[in-house]
This record gives sequence, structure tokens and C-alpha cells, in this order.
Amino acid sequence: VCVDCPMKNPQWASVSYGVFMCLECSGKHRSLGVHLSYVRSVNMDAWKQTELKKMLAGGNAKFLAFFKKYGVAKETPVTEKYNTKVAEIYREVVSAAAEGRKYTPPSPSEMQSQSSS
Repeated sequence: VCVDCPMKNPQWASVSYGVFMCLECSGKHRSLGVHLSYVRSVNMDAWKQTELKKMLAGGNAKFLAFFKKYGVAKETPVTEKYNTKVAEIYREVVSAAAEGRKYTPPSPSEMQSQSSS
């Protein structure tokens, strides 16, 4: 299932988050720019080893659980969801895991206190 909508059998991926999405949502991700979401076709594009490692480090279920924990719903519009501090942190979580680096994201409560100061 697409990470951003209920569409089944997603054929596109955002390497930045290690998630799979449908064609329509991939267009929305492409419009965000590669600095926020690097999109690849599951079948038509050649994949680098580093990109595959990010996909293995991510996954739609992990992504959705992380965003839910930080108060960002699946239904949040794509342009809003991927322009959040939570999205920035999750990109780092995926990159660190793919590179074998240790990274501990701030807790949701730490995020709350940072945004209110």
C-alpha cells in the first residue's frame, strides 16, 4: 500500500525515506524537490547500492509509526508532511541506518520543547 494514500501495489519509491508509493503520490514527491524526496521507479530505474540500503533501513510501516509517534498523520498533505522537522529527522534516521552510523533522534517531548522555545 502507498505510504501516502490507500492505493495498492505501489511501483515508486522515495529513497530519502525508504518508502514505497503510487504513481500519483510519486508526482507529488517529485514536485517537492530531490532535497526533500528522491524518487525512483521500482522497475524502470537502476538502483545504487546506497539507495537499496536506504530502502532496507526504511519501510512504510516504520515510516508511518515514526510519524504517528511525532503527531503527523498519514492523511497529512504531502507538501506539508515532508516539509516538517519530523521529516528532516526521519531522513537522517534512514541515512544513518543505511551508512551504519549511530543516530538517536530527539524524542517527541524534546521536539515539543524545542518548538515552543
